[in-house]
Amino acid sequence: LEYRAPLRPGRGVRLAYEKVRALVPPLTQDRPLSPDIQKIAEALRLDDFGI
Repeated sequence: LEYRAPLRPGRGVRLAYEKVRALVPPLTQDRPLSPDIQKIAEALRLDDFGI
């Protein structure tokens, strides 16, 4: 979503985005993504997203 400005996401997408960003930083340089994916997957398993 960082690259879609000035467009703004809907409320649900914005809330999900904020939760993801609370778990993992934006991808600004090359790095392994598996730790990020594991954090998000665990949050989904624990229903931290409320979906």
